[in-house]
Amino acid sequence: MLLYLETTMTKYVKILGLLAVISICLIFASILLLPFQSEIYQTVVAIFSPTHHTFQVQNSQRIEVQIQPNADGIEWLGLRWSENGKLIEVYDSRSQIYAENLLTINAENGVTDGVIKTFKQGGISGLTKTLPFTLDDKEILWGGCLSKNIFFTGEEITFGHWEPRLRKDGQLIKSFQPIEYYPGRDPDPIGLILEFSNFSPDCRYFTMNISGQLWILDTSENSFNPSISARQLLWPDFDYPHQSMEAGWSPSSNEFVFGDGIFGIETYNSETHKRSWVLEPSFKGFNPDWSNSGKWISVVVKYSQNNQFKVIIISPTGNKISTLETCDYIETPAWSPVDDQIAFICSRDEQKYLVIWDLSHIDGN
Repeated sequence: MLLYLETTMTKYVKILGLLAVISICLIFASILLLPFQSEIYQTVVAIFSPTHHTFQVQNSQRIEVQIQPNADGIEWLGLRWSENGKLIEVYDSRSQIYAENLLTINAENGVTDGVIKTFKQGGISGLTKTLPFTLDDKEILWGGCLSKNIFFTGEEITFGHWEPRLRKDGQLIKSFQPIEYYPGRDPDPIGLILEFSNFSPDCRYFTMNISGQLWILDTSENSFNPSISARQLLWPDFDYPHQSMEAGWSPSSNEFVFGDGIFGIETYNSETHKRSWVLEPSFKGFNPDWSNSGKWISVVVKYSQNNQFKVIIISPTGNKISTLETCDYIETPAWSPVDDQIAFICSRDEQKYLVIWDLSHIDGN
């Protein structure tokens, strides 16, 4: 009996020793591969990414307007379309609340209009003025759908803990379990709402990026839950700890696109919960956004070789891709709310230009 126990113990000791050696080897292998983890990740993603077929968009569908005199030295410019898709307003984007209008441009012919048109007030500041209810002292507006009178707010109940609230027609429908906000890791709560959250076109869904997870508010089911987790490397980079989760909704409201140049561009279907690759990390793409028709996704790409930027369009399946423009820097690409026209600010030779591409004639299939 004693001999049996001794033999069994010896076997267990050998197995534990072997496991310890394997663990140590894995740790050392991880340390050795640490400088190459990004390259390894890119190689793996490329295997599962779609095959891209390039095509060329004819220059006859392009309009360029120089912004004089270099926008009065303003470093950051923003642009927004009128609701009918006929006008584009260029403004000083340093202030989201009190944006200074610089000029208005006709999107059909590129003619600069000296008269500033009255565009619908956008952003949180515009929503706050039309609320059918009163915010509490520590409650902030996270987003709203004016057409359906749906609003999403949050109140800081204790330090770092926010209570999300869904309101419809001015009435509080539901208060959800508090969510945690970690200073230094998450965006500022107000900045988080302005930059990383938005409603789907039909106002059913609202997305929020919280601690590396994308949360989805379903206004039909009155639910608010984490949906997908951001990708991150084994040893996260301090500047880019995880994948960008800012959602660009498709016009069908059941899919959105997200991602960046570190982890790649993906789409997610909120009904089937399917997550699909569109563009691999080697393209260094960021700021993906869906066109009004749903045929195209625009992506800004940075080429490290010459430090230039490009605007590319890619089909939602990732099989068709085309480069529209190459610039020293690209600001605020935005799709028309009506047609498949995309506009952006292109910096070239120390000048700024508004560039408009019309893609309505191109088949995305």
